[in-house]
Amino acid sequence: MDEDISRHRIVVLGVDDNSEYDVEFKTAADDNAGTDANVYFQMIGEERESQEIQLNNRGKGYFNRGQLDRFRVRAKDVGRLKMLRVGHDNSGSDSRWLLDEVVIYSLARGERYVFKGGRWIGGRNNEIDLPLDSWNYGQLVGQEPDIPDLIDFMQSGDEVKIINAAGYLQHLCYSKESVKDKVRELGGIQVIVRLLRHYEWRVRYAAICLLRNLSFSMKHNANRLAIADCGGIEALIEILQETEKTEYREGILGVLCNLSSVESLRLRILLICLHIIVIIIIIPYSEWTALAAREQPPVRTEPWAAVLVHATRLVRNLSSAGTRARQELRDEKDLVDCLVWITRVGVKNEQYDNKCLEHSVCTLRNLSYRLESEIDRDRYDDADVDVDPAAVKEQQSQGCFAGCGDVQQYHMLLRKSKNIETLEGSAGALHNLTACSWKWAIKIRGDTRRAQAIPQLVELLRIDYDPTIRAAAIALRNLCVDSENKRTVGEKAIIHLVHRLPTGEEEERLVRDPTVASLLCAIYQLTNKNDKNSKYLRKTKGIQKMVRIATDQNKLYSPRVIKIANQVLANLWSHSQLQQQIKNAGWQYDANKNAELARAPMDYEGTSLPQTPDDRTRRDPNSARLESDDDQWRGGSRRPRDNWGNVNGGTDISSESDRQRSWGESLNQIPPPYASDDNYSRGSRSRDDLPMEVMSTSSRPSAANSVRDENDNANDRTLRLKDSGGWGWEERGPVGVRLWGRVWCNNKQVVFILA
Repeated sequence: MDEDISRHRIVVLGVDDNSEYDVEFKTAADDNAGTDANVYFQMIGEERESQEIQLNNRGKGYFNRGQLDRFRVRAKDVGRLKMLRVGHDNSGSDSRWLLDEVVIYSLARGERYVFKGGRWIGGRNNEIDLPLDSWNYGQLVGQEPDIPDLIDFMQSGDEVKIINAAGYLQHLCYSKESVKDKVRELGGIQVIVRLLRHYEWRVRYAAICLLRNLSFSMKHNANRLAIADCGGIEALIEILQETEKTEYREGILGVLCNLSSVESLRLRILLICLHIIVIIIIIPYSEWTALAAREQPPVRTEPWAAVLVHATRLVRNLSSAGTRARQELRDEKDLVDCLVWITRVGVKNEQYDNKCLEHSVCTLRNLSYRLESEIDRDRYDDADVDVDPAAVKEQQSQGCFAGCGDVQQYHMLLRKSKNIETLEGSAGALHNLTACSWKWAIKIRGDTRRAQAIPQLVELLRIDYDPTIRAAAIALRNLCVDSENKRTVGEKAIIHLVHRLPTGEEEERLVRDPTVASLLCAIYQLTNKNDKNSKYLRKTKGIQKMVRIATDQNKLYSPRVIKIANQVLANLWSHSQLQQQIKNAGWQYDANKNAELARAPMDYEGTSLPQTPDDRTRRDPNSARLESDDDQWRGGSRRPRDNWGNVNGGTDISSESDRQRSWGESLNQIPPPYASDDNYSRGSRSRDDLPMEVMSTSSRPSAANSVRDENDNANDRTLRLKDSGGWGWEERGPVGVRLWGRVWCNNKQVVFILA
């Protein structure tokens, strides 16, 4: 309240009165709402009533229209307040008074009482009784909160006291890291987690809301780790199984989302919570059924429930926890079907930019990461698939398509969505699914061209958002393995790829080194043995930019980016029409000195890095790197890498010695799209909202808790086993429409697909 409309006065009733109350009278802002009369009030409590407390208004400085008047009153303790009696003496020329609200703070008891007015006082009605509207434990703004007392209150046997202490502490924790740290240091988190198993449900809910604030932090993970160490994850999932109240479920998922922003907790949360969340939340709220999935998605006008948005966001976080996490998610019955269903429903109803669809698309992208190398390529053959014989050439695939999601939906999202996270997720899914040379990847490259989705990928290069530029560049590079695509992309994309390259000078850059490498590798793929695309490049400033990068002496770029730029220039040197331009720009190929540069460059990642929406500020892939295997859970160590990210320690960045290659040696003639070596392949990043935090007072829009909130059919096909290992293939859908398939291993689902 501004100082000019807020007044403060101290009223002392007697020397024996030893309890202090701060009383706030708020006069309504209506015309003529103020009064000239002398006001009095009387507090009526559970133990006694106070005497009438006179508030003289001789100077007419109090109780004016829209004014807030504060009084410090010293009186006898009347116990917990039940009612407030307010009146005046009808004096003055304008005595009628429209009282809006009275708030009383009992400083001795640490309690706050609210009495709602909204009634005129004056004439015959010169005295009114106001019933108690609400109360809780609280203190005046500006006073230091007594956190130890609040923690003690939460350990008392008084349920009301516990609830209100938790509510007030929730308020204090909002955006205040020091308060959160103090709660942890005083052992408060253990106390709060124990309340999750309290017999009174209101106490449980108060604890959930408090944990939601305590688990939020942009700087530290200490509180999140403390919650997990106290058994908070297990207690939360127990409540989720027991309750059907939406607000309880939202709160629980909010806490779990916050906890899942800690990399070391993701696999633990997944193993404890995933199945329950899928059964209780994702399947029911997405309205997916196997029967419904065989039909066209229904018309849906209302948004997805918030609890489903939180659940899909949590799954998106968990999908970035490494190889085992991705396998567990693929194995979870009906999960991927639900995510695909959410995507189909969103596209069908033109809801391209909602958060639930975004989380689903990004999770599907993450689950398609390194999919071919994570499936045993020697255990089964592909189902039949129609591909362009010219595109297949001599490549002999031993794999099956195991992409996650419906490729047609990705094409539509690239056209229609305005959400840069959804666009990146769609482009990332496409470059994951085309980042290999099995038959399904070949088919998707052709399907993407026939769906005329390449121009949409090119358009992504024009968005000023580094992750989207990188996803588009890698997708275009992978699509260019197809010769038809190579012609199309070269004509449309080279100018945009070059435009996104840095100038080679000291300046603030939009694109970071991993993206620069992706752009360079896309240019390499387009110009390799293609004179026409090389001519397109000649008309741009691409050669000059690449020479500046390749000859960088100011450490503006990483050694790997510099090496890739040199490799691209070495490849361009084979085009005689470009040699003079390259020389003029300051670079010349030396067969003896640059022999290693003749090898094909490998992109930082040929498949999309799994991402999460909960680490927005951690864009540095090196500082936010996740292991790609299970060593972090086994405590084992990874093999050392060299400066180029080669797991074998060599300097040939096109080496694939650690990557399973099931398509044969014939691929040496054309560099295939490569999987990541993981040097830059992980980095949990935030996409939409930050971890969730709630507040417990009422000056912002309130949330649900009224507090401030920070079967088989005729066209089935079966994959025949190469041995008796228990593998099988299943494909379901109406005649003429392939909807999805599954790969099974020992009665477990390994992969879901739609094509």
